[in-house]
Amino acid sequence: MSKLWRRKLHKNNNGGFTLVELIISLAILSMILATACAFMVMGAKSFFAVNERVELQYSSGQALGQMNQKIINSNGKVVLKKEGTSGVKLFLIQAVTWDDITLKPTAYQISCYTYDAAEGTLTYKESGEAAFGLGTAESDIAFGEEHVLCSNITSATFTENPSDHRLYGLKIELNLKKHGKTYNAKRDISPRNHPVYTESFEDPFLWK
Repeated sequence: MSKLWRRKLHKNNNGGFTLVELIISLAILSMILATACAFMVMGAKSFFAVNERVELQYSSGQALGQMNQKIINSNGKVVLKKEGTSGVKLFLIQAVTWDDITLKPTAYQISCYTYDAAEGTLTYKESGEAAFGLGTAESDIAFGEEHVLCSNITSATFTENPSDHRLYGLKIELNLKKHGKTYNAKRDISPRNHPVYTESFEDPFLWK
């Protein structure tokens, strides 16, 4: 191979990045990666924020939906005990069997919803059937297992609309918060049977 040909071959193989070009390329690549990471982080934060709000909306909706169904169909007595800063207890006393002759209830079942302000939870428990006229004190009731319907509650408001010892409406409002995300759930409930209303569980059971 001639010296001239070797010189040309060496000249043609002398291409590639210089140090300055390599540094500039790395800087541009770093900027692109940083921008992509920023978009990914923003997307992840947005996803978790929406997911937590949806979770709050779903759990509160499920809880209020169940309460709505129970209260609308209540045919006995509603007891709403507001226990100051500790929370609220809502008892639904439901007639389950009736005397065919007198058309008066012979047995009832009690559902209890409890908002615990300290725990930030709304729970539900139910008693078995009991003979009419028995168990007029809360401590006498044999409730079953307690279930948590909703958590992450920061405050709960129960606003009743009674008239002549009857309940014509009950508005329930739950304020929820999780990881800085908040949600407000409301439900206006109108019992179709206008059950007897009282604020003391120790009052005699009334079926009108």
